[in-house]
Amino acid sequence: MGPGLPSCVCMDVREFNSNTDYDAQGNVITPYYKPGEEADSEQMAQRVLDFLETGKVKIGSGETLEFGADSICVHGDNPSAVNNIKALRDKLETAGYEIRAI
Repeated sequence: MGPGLPSCVCMDVREFNSNTDYDAQGNVITPYYKPGEEADSEQMAQRVLDFLETGKVKIGSGETLEFGADSICVHGDNPSAVNNIKALRDKLETAGYEIRAI
């Protein structure tokens, strides 16, 4: 690295996307939110808890995917972002999970 450049530690982190759907191949399907539309924060939090407990997620097609994850991603670019974080933290802490940064 050249002088003055920050060092970088790269990590391979598998993430579970809390508020997006997946296709049958495990690819993320980005949701489209209409102005003023909000997601169901409680439903999203339960989806994450179910995934943590089972390693599986039910997708929009009705199929179930099974995979591992090292982190939970909550997107902040939608109207429900703050409510999603609050609901998720409450749900996971109540279930005994520790919330921490990677």
